Amino acid sequence: PDEPLFAAFVKRCKTHNFHVVDLRSAMTVAVSQGRWPRGFHNGQFGVGHYNGLGNQIIADHLAEKVKRIGLQD
Repeated sequence: PDEPLFAAFVKRCKTHNFHVVDLRSAMTVAVSQGRWPRGFHNGQFGVGHYNGLGNQIIADHLAEKVKRIGLQD
């Protein structure tokens, strides 16, 4: 349901020369493997803030993106 909003976000980012890192498929793959990137043991899985796994997925993909666009830390 958020696809139109995401498309508008991507368009706006491109207008301002911002890179967009789309992690939707990486998060979907994790969930399909039974690995939940959101939620915690004391709450509802798949809901809420990113947990350790979700943050690891984000960090790994951002690090790869930085390498591809030629930035250094």
